[in-house]
Amino acid sequence: MSHHFRWGNCAGYCYGKRILYCDKETANAIWAEMYEENMKLWKFFYDPQSQIVVPGVGKFWTNGGWGEIFDVQNQHLSWVHLSGPTGPFRANSDCENVDGVNLTDAGRYGSVRGLSEIMR
Repeated sequence: MSHHFRWGNCAGYCYGKRILYCDKETANAIWAEMYEENMKLWKFFYDPQSQIVVPGVGKFWTNGGWGEIFDVQNQHLSWVHLSGPTGPFRANSDCENVDGVNLTDAGRYGSVRGLSEIMR
């Protein structure tokens, strides 16, 4: 299954077309093709899927903690790793104490003021 998305005008940055290949059981995109504004192939993206246990929710499908983006035009491969030193994923109450930091603090992580403090 694939879905086509058309993004707005963002000269030099946005994709002209993005084709997502989705797992029919989970509806998660595991592969994507990205095209530039003139519809020339620009990048491939691979995002493997796995299940995690979310406190208070149960099993949840998400990306596998890593992915690869291949820029065809510039022949560059990027490897993306989403895991931390103490585990690959956290959700809900598991985010309340991550190495002594409360990542559920909406004032710090969800406001301009809080993000400005982090960026100092």
